Amino acid sequence: MQALLRLSQRAELFPKSFSLSGVEIGKVIVQTSNVDIFRGIHGGREVVLKRYRVLSQYQSNPLREYLFVKSMIREMIIWHNHRHPNLLPFEGVFQPDDDFEEAYLVSPYHANGTVVGYLEKYPSVERRLLLLDVLSGLSYLHRNNIVHGGIKGANVLVDSQGRACIADLGLSRLTDAQILTWTSIQSTIAPWGTLLWQAPELLSAQLQAQEHIPPPTTFSDIYAFGCLAYEIFTGLFPFAELLTHGLSSFQLHIIISTRVVKHGRRPQKPAVDSPACLRYGLTDSIWDMMETCWDRKVRRRPSADDLSKLPFLVDVLDDRSVQE
Repeated sequence: MQALLRLSQRAELFPKSFSLSGVEIGKVIVQTSNVDIFRGIHGGREVVLKRYRVLSQYQSNPLREYLFVKSMIREMIIWHNHRHPNLLPFEGVFQPDDDFEEAYLVSPYHANGTVVGYLEKYPSVERRLLLLDVLSGLSYLHRNNIVHGGIKGANVLVDSQGRACIADLGLSRLTDAQILTWTSIQSTIAPWGTLLWQAPELLSAQLQAQEHIPPPTTFSDIYAFGCLAYEIFTGLFPFAELLTHGLSSFQLHIIISTRVVKHGRRPQKPAVDSPACLRYGLTDSIWDMMETCWDRKVRRRPSADDLSKLPFLVDVLDDRSVQE
C-alpha cells in the first residue's frame, strides 16, 4: 500500500480499478466549506458521492492544487485498503469528465445518517453499543497504523441495523511512513471543522503559531473519541456553550485553544437531573471514561482496545440484527 501511495501521488493518478461508471448524481444532501455530499444511484443501489469543493479554489495556486490532489489520492488508497464492519466502505471514484475537479468518492448510502441525527430520531437506543462500534473501527485503524484525525459525530454514520461506522478518512495518515506530511495537508484543509474535538497538544502548536503543526496521533484520536462520547450522551457539541455567542472561526479558535491548553478546561459534566443522566444513560463510570480520554498527559490516555474492555461496555447486551 505504501508503494502504491508513492507511485499514485507521484503520477497524480489513482488506480484505474477504482473507477466507476454509470453513476447517477442526485441532489446535494450536505454542504460544508470543503465538500459537497450528494445522493446518487449506482448498480441499482443508493450511494453517497463526496466531491471536494476546495480544489476549484486552488486553481490559481498550483502548489496547493498539487498538494490537494495528493491528499485526495491518499484518502482513496488508504480507504480502499482498509475494510471493517465499523468503517464506511469505499466503492470507488466516479469521474464524469476524467478531471480531478469532478472526482466523486463513492460509498454506500445510510438512511439513518450521522450518529447525532440518529439519536435525535431514536433517543431510547442503547448508546453504549454505538460507543463499542466506534471503538471497534478505531481499534482496527490503530492496529493497522492508521490515525483517523477527524473523529466526531458528523463523521460517524449509522446503518440500517443501528450499527455505527466511521466515515471520512480525509485527514487520516499512516503512522509508520511520512508519505504525505501533516503540514502539507494542513495547508490545504483548514482545521476549523474539528476544532472542538482537537486534543490540547494539537491546539497548543496552533496557539503558538508554530510553523510545523504536529501530526494527529492515536492519542489525539482517543481524545476526540472522548468528545464523541460526550456528543452521544448529551446531544451537544463539546464546548457548546461557546457556540451561541456569534464568534468568528478565528475568535472561537483562540478561545477554545486558550481554555483547553492554558486553563485545562474540558467539556462540562451535565447535571444529575439533565436528560443525559435521566434519559440517555450517562453514568459516573461513562463520565470517568471520557475524562481518561481527555488526560492532559498524552500517554496516560487508554487505547481503543482498553476502552472496549471497560465493564460497562463488556456487559452491554447487543440485540441488534446481524447484517447479511
